[in-house]
Amino acid sequence: WQLLGNNDIFAPKGARGYVTRPILCDINLTEQFTINFQYVRNDHLTLKEGSCHPNYSKDACLPWVDRYQQNGDRTLVVANMGPHMRDLDVFKTKFDDFVEFAISEMNNTRPADLFMFRTTVPGHDGCSEESSPYHNESEFLKIPATSYQWNNFKDYNTYAKKKLSNISGNINGERNRIPIILDVYPMTILRPDGHRLPSVDCLHYLLPGPPDWWNHLLFSHLLEMSSTT
Repeated sequence: WQLLGNNDIFAPKGARGYVTRPILCDINLTEQFTINFQYVRNDHLTLKEGSCHPNYSKDACLPWVDRYQQNGDRTLVVANMGPHMRDLDVFKTKFDDFVEFAISEMNNTRPADLFMFRTTVPGHDGCSEESSPYHNESEFLKIPATSYQWNNFKDYNTYAKKKLSNISGNINGERNRIPIILDVYPMTILRPDGHRLPSVDCLHYLLPGPPDWWNHLLFSHLLEMSSTT
């Protein structure tokens, strides 16, 4: 956000799981348009309010479906829930529900919209001792990330990618639009040095830092799609 020349705080304290703000974009300094950004915290991607899994009492499952459906503008939805899942079976159920909803929206009521699922990024145990990126995945694997079930994240990502790859992109000769995977996991395992508070928090990341490259990948995806459609 600040790399774009903005000096304010994008999401002020006290937002309580919701952030909404317009973003003015310039094109070649001659054309302007506004993107309406909305963030909703729903740790399980539940489709109904207050339906967090009973074993996760501290998680937040704020309603997001109504906000999405009430917005008539063309919309890009980027979703994730991995860090708050501590069981693969629960993840599978929630992810399957999300995919079913997204496919229904994109192929029926909202054909101009796009859904993406961002893979869950890794934590790095002992990140306070790291001051530079890893060179390859082997270095990451030398220190198993077992805190808070971080070792499950790769299984969540593998399931999500396999689930979407097994859905046909063509049904009875008609295009079947499905969510896209935004796979930021491979690049992020190399950044044990990029955490926000390495002395106490080896999961969340610093800004500027790795999240900027997640957004770079998102932009690259969108740019590539615009050149092929």
